[in-house]
Amino acid sequence: MSEPVIHVSDLTRRFGARTALASVSLSLPRGAVYGLVGANGAGKTTLIKHILGLLRAESGSVRVFGLDPVAEPVGVLSRIGYLSEEHDLPAWMRVGELVRYSRAFYPAWDDAYAEELRQAFALDSSARIKELSKGQKARAGLLVALSYRPELLVLDEPSSGLDPIVRRDILGAILRTIAHEGRTVLFSSHLLDEVEQVADHVTMISDGRIALSAPLETIHESYRTLEEAFVARVGT
Repeated sequence: MSEPVIHVSDLTRRFGARTALASVSLSLPRGAVYGLVGANGAGKTTLIKHILGLLRAESGSVRVFGLDPVAEPVGVLSRIGYLSEEHDLPAWMRVGELVRYSRAFYPAWDDAYAEELRQAFALDSSARIKELSKGQKARAGLLVALSYRPELLVLDEPSSGLDPIVRRDILGAILRTIAHEGRTVLFSSHLLDEVEQVADHVTMISDGRIALSAPLETIHESYRTLEEAFVARVGT
């Protein structure tokens, strides 16, 4: 068995009197899509921020590629592609400038793949980021996140508020990503049907606690749909 890409052990995080994560433990081996599902405020983004090293564990531990993402951010983040719901991109840049700017940070940047994604996402190189629609910004963010072929792709509610066509494109890009052997995707969403389309393993989180974590096929042995399982384990 190879070392897991992500290993979280008894992770607890509080913000004042509120417990955002309560003794969360997860282990994600390589080469699959992991769906992290829960209502808004359930703890998904807080968990992802710990994985990215943006928050330090108050108790418990987080390891990504066997490294502490807070202590060794370069060794971790250089191997992760990340896309959040906000799609924070420099508004003043043009799409082509964003690509050239981003490639400077990643030695493994694949120019041919970046251009393939730009064309597939119908992004005009001369268009300014601030003039793009929300869906186009999501595509631009995904282009940057994928073009250096990261070992781990982390998507935090990437398609929230987007139309079905853009959501389809994002799901397609995820599937292309995992087609490359050994790559791993952590996909956070409150859209259960979306996760059900692409996930190999699903973890349900509610009020900062893991309600269920199992392969999707195992969940389907007991429940017809992911929504049925979520209602049974978490509630409506």
